[in-house]
Amino acid sequence: MITDIRADRLLVVSDLHLGNPFSKAKRPTVEFLRWAATNGYDIAINGDGFEIAQVSFTRIARDVPEVFHALKSFTSQGRNLYYIIGNHDIALENFLNDWGGFKMAPFLNVTSGGKRIRVEHGHLYDPAFVNHPELYEFLTWAAGLLLQLNPSLYNA
Repeated sequence: MITDIRADRLLVVSDLHLGNPFSKAKRPTVEFLRWAATNGYDIAINGDGFEIAQVSFTRIARDVPEVFHALKSFTSQGRNLYYIIGNHDIALENFLNDWGGFKMAPFLNVTSGGKRIRVEHGHLYDPAFVNHPELYEFLTWAAGLLLQLNPSLYNA
């Protein structure tokens, strides 16, 4: 697990929610990874890159292979990929060892240009998440059902 890095060219993205039935991030993510590698950037996915809380296994099976291929291509070009755990992919905290080219982290302290920047998803500052994790998990599950009934709410 890594928490402190030095980076001159780091792009931070979050909340891709790949695997969520309503996420439209697959194609833009693949194109973004290609662009970032070509232009010499490293990337930090700041939580919820993969949807675990409201997962559609059909959708994740359709989205993830192409994205993983793009991630592998990205790292094989010598670029660094950091993955910070979020609230919708918190199950991944069990895999905080680096895997599949990812450098997994609960947060990142980035030193760049003489400055230190902390990158974290922020769910640990949500009192509902911290004080009532079971309720939070239930509400996340219920919201997934609501979204299936009315998908237009996802883009609201």
